[in-house]
Amino acid sequence: NGTVWHVPNGQVSRVGNLSQLWSVAVIDIDVAYDSDLAEVRSILQEAVSEVCTREEFTESVVSTFLIADDHPLFREALQAALLPFFNDMEIIEADSLHNTISAIKKHPDIDVILLDLTMPGADHYYGLTAVLDKCANIPVVVITATDNEESVNIAMHLGAKGFIPKSYTSRKMAHAIMNVLNGGTFIPDRYIDAISSTHPEMLTAIELVKELTPKQLLVIKCLKQGKKNKEIAGELCVTEATIKAHISAIFKKLNVTSRTQIVLLFEKLDTVN
Repeated sequence: NGTVWHVPNGQVSRVGNLSQLWSVAVIDIDVAYDSDLAEVRSILQEAVSEVCTREEFTESVVSTFLIADDHPLFREALQAALLPFFNDMEIIEADSLHNTISAIKKHPDIDVILLDLTMPGADHYYGLTAVLDKCANIPVVVITATDNEESVNIAMHLGAKGFIPKSYTSRKMAHAIMNVLNGGTFIPDRYIDAISSTHPEMLTAIELVKELTPKQLLVIKCLKQGKKNKEIAGELCVTEATIKAHISAIFKKLNVTSRTQIVLLFEKLDTVN
C-alpha cells in the first residue's frame, strides 16, 4: 500500500510513504499469512541485505554544496542536518552575495547552491538574479524563512529550481535537494497549484525583472534609495554617462518613462518579500 518500513538490526519501524523518499527499491518477497514477526523480520533482512549490495545503492557520488547564508550557526546546522542523507558531501560556505559570486567563480564543480534571500548584498530578488546570471548550469535552491505564495512564485519564475522553508525538517530538506540534484524542481506541496495561478500583473513584473542585467539591478537599487546619478556613479565607480545609459536601457526594458514608475514596480515585489 505504499508504506515504507525500516529494518535496522531486526527492529522494524515505519518510516513513511514512498512519496516522501527519493530512492526506492521494490522487493518481491513471499511471507505466509500466519508467519510470526520473527520470521517476517528474517525474510525482510535477507531481502534488504541483497538490495544494499546493488551497485546503484552503493556507488559513492561526491556532491558539492554551496551554502550561502549570513548566519554561521545556520550554515553549520544545515551541514550537520544533511550529512546523514548524502554518502559524500563537500561544503563551500559564503556569508554575503559578494562571497557567493566569488565562490561560484572559484569552484566551477559546484552541484547545487543553497541560497538565502536576505544575506548582505542580496536584496531579495537581486541576489537571486545575480547568482543565476553567474551559474546558468548550476541549480539554485532558495532556503529562506520567508514562506508565502508570492515569494515562491517570484523565486521559481526568476529561475530557481527549488524553494525550501527553513522550518522544514532535515529529512524533508534532503528530499527536496535530492530531487533538484536529479534534475527536478521542488516547492512545498501547498504552493503547487498556486504556481500556475499567479496574478497576471505579478508575472508581468517578474518577467520584466528577468530582462535586466545585474548592473541594471544595482542601479535600480540605488534609485530606490533616492540617489542621484552622480551619487550612483560614485558608488558603482563608473561615469555619470554610464549611469544615464543604464537608466535609459531600464526605461526601455520596463516600458516606463520615469524613475517613480521604476520604484513603484519594484516596491510591488519588495512588499512580497
